Amino acid sequence: MKKLTDLEMREYNKYTKKYGQLKRCKIDELNDHLSNGDAHELAKYKLWRELRKQGHKVLTEAVEHATGIRRDLVDLTSGEVYEFETPSRRAGRHGKGINVRMVEE
Repeated sequence: MKKLTDLEMREYNKYTKKYGQLKRCKIDELNDHLSNGDAHELAKYKLWRELRKQGHKVLTEAVEHATGIRRDLVDLTSGEVYEFETPSRRAGRHGKGINVRMVEE
């Protein structure tokens, strides 16, 4: 794998794999979370694959250090964060700067 750009390294350093641990996320590894439904995981896979085809470096199911919130997908190359939500009422909980994509179960 090529060396990370400065932006990619800054984004990478914001995340960890699990709460309270120093374990690092593996770049471009597809992780799932068993509490998510199949449609949620399939939507995440499709975006993960598309971004990888474009040459982007991606994290999945990574915990943001500053907030302790697990993020579905983080695009290190663009700095974009994606969340996939089933019920629309949950979409607003993510705040500004998070790309929320609705998924039908």
